[in-house]
Parts: sequence; structure tokens; C-alpha cells
Amino acid sequence: MAIRTHIEDIWAKLAGRPSMQGINLLLFKMGSRGLGLLNYRTMEISGEAEFIRRAIGSVNSPVVFDVGANEGNWSAFVVSVNPSARIFAFEPHPNTYLRLTDHLPKAHSYNVGVGHHAEESTLHDYVDLDGSSHATCLKGVIEKIHGGRAVTTKVQIVDLDSVAEAEGITSIDLLKIDVEGMELSVLIGAKRLLSSGGVKRIQFEFNSMNTISRSLFYDFYEMLSPQYNIYRLLPHGLLPIPSYDAWMHEQFAYQNVAAVLRRLERVKPERPGRDVARGHQQA
Repeated sequence: MAIRTHIEDIWAKLAGRPSMQGINLLLFKMGSRGLGLLNYRTMEISGEAEFIRRAIGSVNSPVVFDVGANEGNWSAFVVSVNPSARIFAFEPHPNTYLRLTDHLPKAHSYNVGVGHHAEESTLHDYVDLDGSSHATCLKGVIEKIHGGRAVTTKVQIVDLDSVAEAEGITSIDLLKIDVEGMELSVLIGAKRLLSSGGVKRIQFEFNSMNTISRSLFYDFYEMLSPQYNIYRLLPHGLLPIPSYDAWMHEQFAYQNVAAVLRRLERVKPERPGRDVARGHQQA
């Protein structure tokens, strides 16, 4: 540790000058990619594909909830990995929902949003592209994060606890949440499922939109870590997050986070690095 700190101090003295901004930004971005940030171009690069294979590839008729399903590409990949998967897909935008049902005619599809309780809400999307993948209940996502002009649609919101009870579901093998900044609200609405251990694995996005919803990585960690091991998804495994660190984890850039019930894993990861492969194999 002392040697590393000394090297870091030397680098700060050598490179801590405005003229070195370019190389410092390059190193920062490349290191971030290796830690699971900004890997959004494909499901293989993001780590989602490998996580899905490990999570439900060998499970018989896994129950998979796709919250924020959009047109169903993520769920379609799930079905390609495991054709026996039972998909429950939630998409609030009426235009996008029609494309979803065309794409996944055998899925249990719901034309609703998901949040912390049942209510009517307002969905915001682009004036010139109503039905985009950025549709959100947060107006600031469209206008501040993406710099567009927003148009609104009234939608119904449900909570996952109520949906699971109505469908007679007590166990979800994989819950994916991609709701443009409202992921924490979805988890709050699944409080009974989570407390009972009824959700085995969770995959959710954490990104710049959480600045609009004012939800921190800390909030997710505090909610989930008592029962779940927390990871960042990488293209070739899972990076354990055994403890919270504000500098490392409050990075408001695209990333996929996984939570796996502790009882599903034989070994609780203690140190990043040595346990990455082990956590990856047991997810």
C-alpha cells in the first residue's frame, strides 16, 4: 500500500498539470471501462450476456421479470439462452408496447410502468421520437440529460409485490430493471419479495439518470447488501463490491449492477481480484 501510494504521488507531481489533461482523461476512461463503466455498445461488452447465461442458462423454466422491457431485445436474448424461460415483461409506453408484443408474442406482457406503489403517472419522451428507449417518468432525463424536448403520456404504475401476488409467483429467478433512473423505486415496490428472498438475482442499471432521481449507489447498497452479494458486470465476469466506497461507486456513468442472493453462493467474496472469477462462476 505504501509503495502504491508513493507511485501515485509521483504520478500526481508529474502529470498533475493542465497540459496532461488528455492523457489523464484517456487513462481514466480506459480504467473505467475495465471496471465496468460505459460498456454499453453490446450485451457482450456490457457483461449482460454472460450474466444471463450463468444465471438462468441451466435452470428449468426460470421465471424472468423484465422491467422496462422496451421492444424486448433483452428478453429475446434470455429466450435464446433458455427457451423454457417464463418472461414477464413490463413496458409503459403504448407505442413501444405494441412492438414488444410483436417481438415476444409468448411473453406475459404488461402495458404498465413499475414503481413503489400503484398510481397514475406521466411518462416523458421526445417530441420527435415518441416511443424511444429513453422514455421515463423523469422529465429531466429527456430535457437535461439528453437535451431534447419532452412530450407526455399518462401511464399506469404497478408495484412488483402486487403483480407477483396476483400471478401467484413467490420466486423470481432473474429480475432485470432498466427504467431510466427509477430503478430504486422499482425495488422499493418489491419489498416483500426481497425480504422473503423471493428474488434470486437482480440486474439493474445505474447511470447519469440517477442524478435526476436523486438516488445514490449507497441507497441500492444499503437496501440490498444485507441479503445479496453486489457486483458490477464485466464482459468476462463479475466484479465484487464487498463494501461501499463513495469514490469508487458514486460514478454516474452507464453500468450494470448485479445482486445475487447470498444463500445461492457457496463463498462470500471478501476481496476484489482473487474472488472475481469465483463470484462469476457461482452467479
